[in-house]
Parts: sequence; structure tokens; C-alpha cells
Amino acid sequence: MMTPHVRCSLRRAAHAALAAAAILILSSSAFAAAGSGTAAITPSIGVPAGSAGTWTIRYTAVDTFTTGTIQIVIPAGWTAPQASDPSSAGYVTASTTGTLGAPAVTIAGNIVTVHIAALDTSQTVDVVYGDPSINVLGRALAQAAVQSGVEFAVSSDPVGASPAAIATSPVLDVVAGPIAQLVFLTPPRTFTADGESAVIRVETEDQFGNPAAVPGIQNVNLSSSAGSGRFSHLGGTNFVQTGTVTIASGEDTVSLYYRDAVAGGKTITASPGGQSWTNAQQAVTIQAGAPLRLKTFPADTTITAGDFVRYRLRVEDAEGNPSPPSNNQTITLAGAPGSFYTTSNHGAAITQIGIASGTSTVYLDYQNTNKAMTSPDVLGFLDQDGILPTLDAASANVLVDNAPFDPAASDISAGKPSAIANAVDSIEVTVHAKDIYGNGVDGATVVLASSGSGNFVRQPAGTTGNAGTAVGSI
Repeated sequence: MMTPHVRCSLRRAAHAALAAAAILILSSSAFAAAGSGTAAITPSIGVPAGSAGTWTIRYTAVDTFTTGTIQIVIPAGWTAPQASDPSSAGYVTASTTGTLGAPAVTIAGNIVTVHIAALDTSQTVDVVYGDPSINVLGRALAQAAVQSGVEFAVSSDPVGASPAAIATSPVLDVVAGPIAQLVFLTPPRTFTADGESAVIRVETEDQFGNPAAVPGIQNVNLSSSAGSGRFSHLGGTNFVQTGTVTIASGEDTVSLYYRDAVAGGKTITASPGGQSWTNAQQAVTIQAGAPLRLKTFPADTTITAGDFVRYRLRVEDAEGNPSPPSNNQTITLAGAPGSFYTTSNHGAAITQIGIASGTSTVYLDYQNTNKAMTSPDVLGFLDQDGILPTLDAASANVLVDNAPFDPAASDISAGKPSAIANAVDSIEVTVHAKDIYGNGVDGATVVLASSGSGNFVRQPAGTTGNAGTAVGSI
């Protein structure tokens, strides 16, 4: 028969055992809290942007699962996961060393949920994203943008359906794919004809536009739609014309500068030496420089006396590009012995002509009736109005040839009126052939000598006697 003291001791021992069991149960439940376990992804090497592949996320339990769940969030930009069609991209399967058979998988958007009936500590669950085991088309595509540390967020709940994030989820680096193209990084450039572009940068990129470094020294060939264009690796005083710049090994960009003295829109092209990558092209706009001088066209010409010849007078920059002034300009004309006229009125000569602001060109006509074939007449175009900008003067040389022969303007004269018919004495007759303006026609002065026999012979002007060839007409 137990004494009261013994019975009390037994009761205390029973209470202690129950308390210990309760603590064990409580501690076990606390240890199985959501968010436990570890995860890793294979392969773990850098993924080329936009590439197709298969990735396995392995979850390792650090607690016993009983009707628990794990979740994996596929990153944005990757193929949406799906578990219904092995011949479609992003096919997902799951297997475990715990539950017999494949665990159930449900997918909502980019979240893959694996339902685990039973899983012991240290056992694993493999979730294969982009599983090609049934059909290669089941592979997944990585995102197109380069990014470091792309996370495949993993959550767990060993004993329920409310998973929480594990301590550390696996990550991948998305790297540039193979070089596919050259691209101008900088915007289209605009500059004046007497200057140069701001720096222009060319980049090597993969097919998705990610910078992709060259594995070795790479030449980039440069060309322009204009033969006047010039390139240099450096700008300013270090500008040295070249047709090729070089991207250093391990780099993805190169800088250059462009010059072009001819105003207008151009297209520049960068092409990869020895590669099949896509060329880069970009527009460049060259603007005229400040108005500097006058220029006339034609600068040298020959006209016929009395005819009107049209001149084009233009304001140019230092490089010869049309450059409209910002103010009206009055140009003084010098063309004596000829005269200038507007193109619409040949009845009143002018000594000045205007070039309106915002325009660079004006046309005018010129007439000269005085023959000048030995030394040209010089025409002058002078900006003397005192209105800025003051433009350098222009000039033009013009030779004036005679107009067609005009009998009415020509004359005949005889040196003496009679001669003795002795075959020695002669009469000299001089003919002056002229045009309507009194200019001598080429070969205009002719001397004819007639002997007493009545025959005329042509002689050089100023000679006498009957030497020469007998002629009947001139």
C-alpha cells in the first residue's frame, strides 16, 4: 500500500511527463513554421537573354511536411509556366523523394504551387521549369533584358496552404546573347558646315538590344551617303580623318566624330568588319554656317553683244553653302559699259538689287553691246548698304563677242578713185564689216586691190600693189 508521499511523487512525475510531451509538440509545431527549407536552381550559370532552356528548382525540407505546399514565382518576362501541354513553352513538372508518385501542381499566372502530401526532413522536391522530356517545345524562354540576380522566389508551408518566403531564394544572372547588330547609341546629330558633330557612339548589341561585349578587337567601318563626309575617332584639334574605328576587346562601344562641309541631310553607316551583324544607320543634318560672302554664277562667260545673260547672285557661308541672311540686303551692281536689269523688265537699267531676309538667291539680267574679246569686262556685286551681315563682294568676268553682220552698219571706202590701166597702178578698196552695234565682225576689215586689168585681189590691210589672190566677191 502506497503512502501519501509516494502517491504525490508519482503525480508530480506524470505531470512532468505530460508537460514535456506538450513542449515537444509545441516545439515541433513551431519548427514546422511556414518559410522553412532551402532551394537551389540548376543550371546556375548566366542565361543568355531571350534564350530557350530548362531550369530545375530543388527544394530541400528542413522539417517534416504533412499536407504542406511550396510555391515558386517565375520571374516577369520569362515564359509563363503551364502544366497542361508538354508541347508548349514553359511546361512544368514536379517530383519528390517523399510522396509516392508526382505531387499535384497548380499554376496561377506566374506562380507554381506544389502540393506535398508527405516529406521528411532532408528530402527534396524538384520543380522542372521548361521540361523538354516529352517534347523539346516545352522549354522556356528567358527574359529579353539583361539583369543580375533575377530571383525565382520560393515559399513554403510544411503543414498547410499559406506558404511564406524562405530565407534565401535562388537567383540567376541574365546576360547578353550573341552579338547581332550595331546600333547608334546617341541621337541624330545636327551641326553647322564649318563645325563638327557632338560625339557619336556605336554599340554592339544582341538581338534584344542588350549591350554585348566583343570577344576580341573589332573594326567598325564608317561611311556617309555624301562624299564630303569625314570621320575621326577623336574630335576638335585631334580630328584625323579615318574610315575605321575599333572596339577594344571586352568592350561594347566606340566613339567617333563626323564633319561635312556641305549642308543638307546625310546618312552615316557603321558596319562590322568581317561580321554578319546588322549595320547601324543614322541621319545627320548639316546646317549652313553664318552668311559670309556673295557669289555669282556664271563666274566666267562669253556672251553675244546685245544679248541678255542671266546671273544668279547667292549669299554663302564659309564652305560655299547657301546661307540666307537675317536682314534684307541691298547689293550695288557694277557692270559698265554694260547694264543690269531685273528679269521681268529689260526696259529700265538698275544699279542695285535686293536679297530678302530668309532667302539666299536673287536673279538678274545683264546686257553689253560693246565687243570685248581681248580682255574681259569685270562685273562687281557689292554689299555697301551698311546692314549686317556685311558680305564679301563677288565678281564675274565676261567676254563680249560681236553680233551677226549687219550690212547697214558696214562701210566701204576707196584709197583713190582711179588707176592707170598699166597693170601696175591699182585702186585700194577697204570694206568694214560690222554688226548692228558697230562692232567689227571677225575678219571685218578687208582691203581689195584692183590693177588696171580690172581684177580685184585680196591683200592684207594697209598694203598696196596687186599681190594676192584674184576674187570676185568677199
